[in-house]
Amino acid sequence: MLTLRNLSVFYDENQVVHSINLNVSPGECVVLTGESGSGKSSIINAVNGLGARYDNARIEGTIALDGDELTQKQIYEIAMLASSVFQNPKTHFFNVDTTQELLFFLENTGVPKQNMQKRLQDLLSLFPIAHLLNRSIFELSGGEKQILCLASAYISGCKLILLDEPTSNLDHISIALLTDMLKCLKQQGITLLIAEHRLYYLRDILDRLIHIQKGEIQRCYTQEEFAHLTCDELHARGLRSNSDNALTVPELLPYAANTSAEPGTEAGTELHSEPGTEAGTEPGAEAGTELRIEKLALSFSTQRNVRANGLFISGLTFQTNNIYGIVGKNGCGKSSFIKSLIGVMKRSKETVFYQGKQCNKRRRVALSSLVMQDVNSQLFSESVEHELTLTHTNMTEASLDALLEQLNIRAFKQAHPMSLSGGQKQRVAIATSVVDGAALMFFDEPTSGMDYKNMLAISRCIQALKTRKRIIFIVSHDVEFLNLTCDYALNIERFAAVQ
Repeated sequence: MLTLRNLSVFYDENQVVHSINLNVSPGECVVLTGESGSGKSSIINAVNGLGARYDNARIEGTIALDGDELTQKQIYEIAMLASSVFQNPKTHFFNVDTTQELLFFLENTGVPKQNMQKRLQDLLSLFPIAHLLNRSIFELSGGEKQILCLASAYISGCKLILLDEPTSNLDHISIALLTDMLKCLKQQGITLLIAEHRLYYLRDILDRLIHIQKGEIQRCYTQEEFAHLTCDELHARGLRSNSDNALTVPELLPYAANTSAEPGTEAGTELHSEPGTEAGTEPGAEAGTELRIEKLALSFSTQRNVRANGLFISGLTFQTNNIYGIVGKNGCGKSSFIKSLIGVMKRSKETVFYQGKQCNKRRRVALSSLVMQDVNSQLFSESVEHELTLTHTNMTEASLDALLEQLNIRAFKQAHPMSLSGGQKQRVAIATSVVDGAALMFFDEPTSGMDYKNMLAISRCIQALKTRKRIIFIVSHDVEFLNLTCDYALNIERFAAVQ
């Protein structure tokens, strides 16, 4: 049994977890949910020891696993008892080869080679992941990397697995596979403690849902109680839906620029639109207000033929005063597409027109702003306030405060950006993009690991940016967010070019 008794977590003098008491029985699945920055990840990192040892957190209270006090153990001793799966799978890997990565923990803990092979075969008998063996980590999609992380956690033999936002950047296919794996782990008697905002996929797995608010347990729901909550009731509590959502945004299609192509010659050239209109063209749109892709050829490999194993797009128009959701499964090229459109992809050739004139890479870079999926590489200043005024020294105090208030981060105005939670950092990066006010705005997974309240705040903030002089692009798997925010959706899978 995992026991948390009077658990409190401090970062310097800031207390983020307040006297939490929680027992998790063997084989139980307990989900921690709540607003971004409420303390969910701090609880996870208190249990696995990373908070105290790497985040300089001060831990008070008792954390015990089957009677063993974890706070008194070394980090390697805790790793023998509890395995962790994090939001960003890139932080997990020590090897380039996937099979070596799976066996890495066993090798370092002295497991005999024959036992290692037996555990690997046991793993493959439970999970359909044989196709991931003997591959380069760099060739895997984001979903495949996360599946590999969970498989590595299981093969370690730990009876407790801690997961922190494991689906934040996954598509529906990857989430379905992860869900099946979690069900299997539970059947094997593995104890699961999961910090998560996306709740629908856990509906049939969780035993209890713990709502954390400002570092305290607000309420505990049984599986039955959670299943009977309506979407409105969950949203009123600031929580995500407990049912899956279908994408309802109309799809953007290319205009018929290549009607002579044979069916199947190039993905994305077989078009369906109403007679007399061009799919993807807003009726009555003014000439010269659009961004038009005449041709975009992107290679995912180093081969010379840029139309092999990549994307090929022609005849695609984006109108100002619109927000476009860029969708598709993990690894299909969504992030690569927007980087090509901005003009920062080396293995991409584009012919792009903006406001009726051909627009080269340098010009598009000057017109664009990008909030990346990993915002840690975009935050430079010592305070949130300075981050926003770094290149905009004339910004008034009132305007700054209004923007921070809109994104629910005004309380962190003087805080160091790197001291914030993942969701709070994301909103700081979004705020800097808003201040920049570029003509072409790009957001890559802006709501990853985001609760409903702050997801709604981001949606409203981005919608307020719509003008006749701006086009906005959002890469996301968050269907709930896309339905609220976007005018059109562009499925990048339509444009796959395979030799």
